Amino acid sequence: MSKSGSRSFDSARLALSVLFALHVLAGIAYCRDSRVFRVKDANGRLQTGFRVVGGSGIVTALHGVVHEPLTAKSVSASHNDLRIVFADVKHDVAIISSAELNDPATEKEGFKQTQNWDWQMRKGTEVTITGYPLQIHRTDITGTLDIRKGDPHPPLADIVNPETLIALTLRGSPSPEKKVLSLQGTIAPGHSGSPICDEKGNVVAVANGSLKDGSPGFAWAIPFDAITWRKKQDIEDELTRLQTLDVAQVFQKSASPTVEIAVLAEQVAQGLVLVHIAQLNRNIDLDVLNTSLNNAKQNLGSRLGQPIIRSYVAIADATLAIAEKKYDAATGMVSTQDVISDSEMSDDIASRVGIVKSLSLSGKADLLEKEGGELEAVIELYRRAIDIQKQWPQDAKARLTIAVNRSLMALVLMKSQDYNSAIEELNAALTDITKMSNNKVYLPFEWTQQFVIITAQTRAIAYSRNEDFEKCKRDIDTVISYVNRLISSNELTDAKKLQWLKTLKTAHETRGFAHRELGNQPEAVEDLAKAVMIDLQIQQLSDELGR
Repeated sequence: MSKSGSRSFDSARLALSVLFALHVLAGIAYCRDSRVFRVKDANGRLQTGFRVVGGSGIVTALHGVVHEPLTAKSVSASHNDLRIVFADVKHDVAIISSAELNDPATEKEGFKQTQNWDWQMRKGTEVTITGYPLQIHRTDITGTLDIRKGDPHPPLADIVNPETLIALTLRGSPSPEKKVLSLQGTIAPGHSGSPICDEKGNVVAVANGSLKDGSPGFAWAIPFDAITWRKKQDIEDELTRLQTLDVAQVFQKSASPTVEIAVLAEQVAQGLVLVHIAQLNRNIDLDVLNTSLNNAKQNLGSRLGQPIIRSYVAIADATLAIAEKKYDAATGMVSTQDVISDSEMSDDIASRVGIVKSLSLSGKADLLEKEGGELEAVIELYRRAIDIQKQWPQDAKARLTIAVNRSLMALVLMKSQDYNSAIEELNAALTDITKMSNNKVYLPFEWTQQFVIITAQTRAIAYSRNEDFEKCKRDIDTVISYVNRLISSNELTDAKKLQWLKTLKTAHETRGFAHRELGNQPEAVEDLAKAVMIDLQIQQLSDELGR
């Protein structure tokens, strides 16, 4: 293979590792989205807000902003002395703003709103939530929730317990008679006001709350298309009344220990994946996560031994062990009889235990390959990791993990010159992703695009090494088409644009090589000339970023 093919091989491994790190676990990732804000009221209460394309100000939950003045910070901007300008008291939502936020948000500054949302068609599917839960980290976090399979759009009164219903009736915001988006999952303290988005990243609802006791699994959001905005001056009396009420009667200020330990388990796991699998230079501080976990354990006290809680703690401890490359110890932590019993009661626990075991095997495979171990042994570890995840065929994240592990294993198969087997694994990975998309299983759109590009590029290399240059060219055609669309979308940061320009350069080099082997000399020259031009763009953009 040419030097360009070797570079493609290495870049494919790194890119697949990055994707794996960002999406393998149960939906929580650090996204650093400049459209999402941490909002703080005059009393120091924290929650989330976001901007919407074409709208001024920041949309958030009303219950956390009645005490003015307010501040709002994102990863790229900070705003002070914000005030409520519009609100819908019955739906418990508000728009806060200041002079510098009066201009309508552009497509880069805000979320698009979903049009013609069909609640019944969407029940049982996943949506994303992006916000600042639990005040654990300084960066915003993206997770997933499931739309309930029963009635996805019931009156709020139908899904809350009697105690919460009484408190809501007295408060009147949100009104228990209003229909909400009923969600399976937890909206933790700080998540109030977060955007709830569909598979295309368009906002469908505003996160509002979970049951007051913090029970995992029961949450609701305000459908965006149900909101009726009223000017602040028209509802001053209602806002003044809300200022006199104790928000904690309905919305907890801090999470119950059960919710905190569950979220912390996810946080620890996310940190471990970034450090262990991707080996990336990311600013993820596992010491901070470990401290947070220990604090949560202290808060739990005697409840640490209760079913489910003990398993979340074991999962968090096991993922930290994986971060230290203690793979056997990690597997042992989630293989005790207590955790096995909890797994039998909870599919959620069982799937997370499976992820820990799968990560342990993937970690062993990665380590063994780096140490120059037998490639057959490396491949066998990947196969075992895949087999573990096959136990949850309906779990979207397990299937995503399988697809990425297949792609990583294919790279090892190519290293052992078993190109036919590598192509089979890559075909299976792409087929599974396509089936999930066609069956309306939630997949982040940007992730899907990247996965298709990287996997197609890897398969092209395998075809080339197998001297099937026609199929190599076909896959590279797909890569070039996708990447050109990404670059021309004008939605990429300069750093991401640089990444995709490098991919595009390598793709043109690879296709030029395939054309040459097929005897298409003019096409080969054209592709190689384009690669040279793209290299000039790369150098110019690199210099600009360096400055």
